[in-house]
Amino acid sequence: EPIAAGSPDGRAILVSARVAGETLGGRVLRALDESGRAALARDFAKAAADIHSVGTPSVAGLAVAAEPVDQVDAYRDVRLALAPDRPVLALAEWWLRNHPPEAAPTVLCHGDLRLGNLIVEDGTLRAVIDWELAHLGHPAEDLGWSCVRAWRFGGQGAALGCVDRETLLADYERFGGSPVSADTLRHHEVLGTWKWGLMCLLQAEAHLSGVVNDLEMLAIGRRVVENEYDLLRLLGAHP
Repeated sequence: EPIAAGSPDGRAILVSARVAGETLGGRVLRALDESGRAALARDFAKAAADIHSVGTPSVAGLAVAAEPVDQVDAYRDVRLALAPDRPVLALAEWWLRNHPPEAAPTVLCHGDLRLGNLIVEDGTLRAVIDWELAHLGHPAEDLGWSCVRAWRFGGQGAALGCVDRETLLADYERFGGSPVSADTLRHHEVLGTWKWGLMCLLQAEAHLSGVVNDLEMLAIGRRVVENEYDLLRLLGAHP
């Protein structure tokens, strides 16, 4: 429940009612057995379907990235500036442009919907948090992002570290989400992995350029190689 909002120091601030639970992905997964992880994945699929069912007129003013290629265009300059000599990232960009997903109605996307941005109590999803990347876009974007390996926190399931991709898609459709094909989910998992790799470089650059002094950001920059490895596997190579 929202309690207060404003921008007292120039930054937008929202205060909400407290929701009890755990947010650290590794802790969430370690507390659940196989059936508990399946139940959490169902909760997640329902939350995604509910978010995507919000009428777009009610969220007017949000940024629109209705076509997935817009996302590629938005990050292309980042790749050229920070990773002109990283061929795996260039290959993934080429693949994304040449393997577009199926068209879908534009919906409200959370933008960072994954384990780590969920409040979970006793295995039950209580709230979805961190909405600063919300925008209008393709519904499979949120689903693909939840499958990026970085957000599995050591879990074996491709989706949230909990279940396989097929189960996620079936649960999402069962709770009212529009049908998403395996190929479309794959496109958005590649897109999410590619974007996260570039975000790692952006965070390192913030430290290297002197904008911030944050060794954590520098360390995150080293994780770009993990994303390159994941991209090669997603595109059919087996390094």
